[in-house]
Amino acid sequence: MDSTRLRKAFKYPTDDDGTGSHEDMDEEEQEQVLESMQASETSSNAIYTLLFTGLPLVVILPFIRYLFLSTSSSMALLCLLSITSLVSSAYMMYMIPLGTPLGSLSKVLRPTPSAQQQRDHAFSRTSFLLTSDESPINQYLPYLNAFISVLLFLASWAYRSRTGAPAGFWVVLLFPGINFIMVFMTKRSMAEVQTGLSELRGMRYEYKGA
Repeated sequence: MDSTRLRKAFKYPTDDDGTGSHEDMDEEEQEQVLESMQASETSSNAIYTLLFTGLPLVVILPFIRYLFLSTSSSMALLCLLSITSLVSSAYMMYMIPLGTPLGSLSKVLRPTPSAQQQRDHAFSRTSFLLTSDESPINQYLPYLNAFISVLLFLASWAYRSRTGAPAGFWVVLLFPGINFIMVFMTKRSMAEVQTGLSELRGMRYEYKGA
């Protein structure tokens, strides 16, 4: 669901659709549509957050096993990098607010938070780590995660043809990068829908003042 499709929620079919002319939704109908959309989005976000926070933590388990089976310092380092990447992905999914751009890569999707939302984020997140919109952790952790994922991808191809490495090790080295991509795209999609809902609220106030 993108912002263009969300905007259509406030319009009845027009003459161009062959269904006759209608007036715009009144204020009460707009509020009902917004509340329904927000409730649906909140429920979906909770499910996605739970899923994509838990998945990276589960994927850590094979790397803990390979860490104890490591036959070289380079293999142990790759296991530690993989665990770091997966923990970072879980952190990105659970801790970083939707209003925070994941680096400049997704800055265009950043919704404009209200002053109350900014205060809520400040009080609810700083008890664990500094996670305000201006936090360097939130803005640049995705870059670090992407860099680690690229290193692991290159290492995967190197280990694919290496003799003496544990069977399947080169395959699991791809998992952190895959998890990072899934988390990044999920957060991007959630932020896009949130932006669309914010735009709809602005449209509601325009109609109200008309």
